[in-house]
Amino acid sequence: MGFDLMSTGNHKTTKGEYFRNNVWWWRPLAQYIITYTGCVEERHAERWAYNDGHHVIEQEAKTIAKQLRHLIETGHTQKHWEVFEKERKKAETHNKKVEKELKAFQEKVGKDIAPNDYSKEDKKKWNNIYEKKLWSASYPFSVKNV
Repeated sequence: MGFDLMSTGNHKTTKGEYFRNNVWWWRPLAQYIITYTGCVEERHAERWAYNDGHHVIEQEAKTIAKQLRHLIETGHTQKHWEVFEKERKKAETHNKKVEKELKAFQEKVGKDIAPNDYSKEDKKKWNNIYEKKLWSASYPFSVKNV
């Protein structure tokens, strides 16, 4: 017995058999587990980033749970959330500026034209602006989720 790592789905399972989180919540949680519990072998760490049903054996799952309880009880998880959230909010603020820049560019090119239909030069400019987005703004973390 153990548990499998999966994103949210329509699977009906016995409690504890699967752990579900959507991709946005999963990645920060998995990284927290890998970084701070000391329970995930380096050779398995990459598999924690995918929704491929990676199986965690029962003893490892119990050790992870014990370490996470300890991290929560000592306030580590709360402090991690505070730092994480501060950085996430900075990324959100940054992305709002990028969105304004994208909107201004789109108005200049033409509101009725989708970026995919821009001229090669305008599409390159659009992509350069779009690539400034910080995806970290989309990944939440919380003590409750831990």
